[in-house]
Amino acid sequence: IRSLRLECFRSKGLMTARGIFEFFLNWCYGELKRFHPQTLNGIHRFSARSTVGAIEELGDLLSPLATSCRSLWKFKKDCGFGTKSLYDVYAVLSEKTHGDRWHGEFVKVFKSSLEQHQVCLITKVAEILDLTVDD
Repeated sequence: IRSLRLECFRSKGLMTARGIFEFFLNWCYGELKRFHPQTLNGIHRFSARSTVGAIEELGDLLSPLATSCRSLWKFKKDCGFGTKSLYDVYAVLSEKTHGDRWHGEFVKVFKSSLEQHQVCLITKVAEILDLTVDD
């Protein structure tokens, strides 16, 4: 499965911090739709802002079955976000610097434009997807 996922990401040019973070948020959105539909306020299509907002609103109250959401919440704590939002990561990754497609072997992360806790989060997301971050 790892090689299939890697080839899928590479062929779509998603081997970037933004690409894998959006992919992971999409997984989280699916879990929220299933286990916490009330937190999405009737939104019927993926939205990064709504997804991270719901995860942060629920926090420790996330369903044990929402494993991706719970992982992201745990990563936020483990990486030392403090009061900073998960949406801040997405906002930075949405800038032009992080928007170009990348088909390389490793996940491309422009670490110079990210804070340490953001790099930590992206690295942990890459690990859960069984991908490697470019050093």
